[in-house]
Amino acid sequence: MWRGTKLAFGGCVVLPVLLVIGFVGCLALVAGGGGEGGSGSGESRERKAQQAAVDIGQPVHVGEVTWTVTNALQVSEIREKGFGRFGETKRGNFVIVQFNFTNNLSETVTLDSASLSLIDSRGNKSEADPDTFGYVPSNKDIWMENVNPDVTRPGEVIFTVASGASGFKLQVGDTNPFTGKNGYVDLGF
Repeated sequence: MWRGTKLAFGGCVVLPVLLVIGFVGCLALVAGGGGEGGSGSGESRERKAQQAAVDIGQPVHVGEVTWTVTNALQVSEIREKGFGRFGETKRGNFVIVQFNFTNNLSETVTLDSASLSLIDSRGNKSEADPDTFGYVPSNKDIWMENVNPDVTRPGEVIFTVASGASGFKLQVGDTNPFTGKNGYVDLGF
């Protein structure tokens, strides 16, 4: 009697554990796109989207917003334009991107630099440098800027980049962080 109880108890413990392991394995397979490098993988989709990057001056529609890069340049120094220290110069390697942002939604969106990233030819991804915000003209400062429906707002961001970096593409995103939608602009240098 004792032997039958141990066998039944062992089966009651082992079977649910095997089911959980199988379920977790199936979830990992589905979430991973069926394997590395497959045509449906997220990395492959992003690479294809980067290759289809538009040129400066062409609009990029991402979700319910539109980004149009109007100018981009690489410079070795920037001059401060705000926050009390007018005229201070900062030296380094910078990429300045100017753009127009249009809100196509029927409600206000909050714009900030978190929707923008700079990707170089080696795949390095940079965020806008918070130490350069004072070097952006106040009429193009986008930090926590509310943009009403059907309004276009000019903006500018500055990225600090590695010396010798090139092949820059600007990744522009939806203002809704949960969509994961992005578009790309080839900066031409």
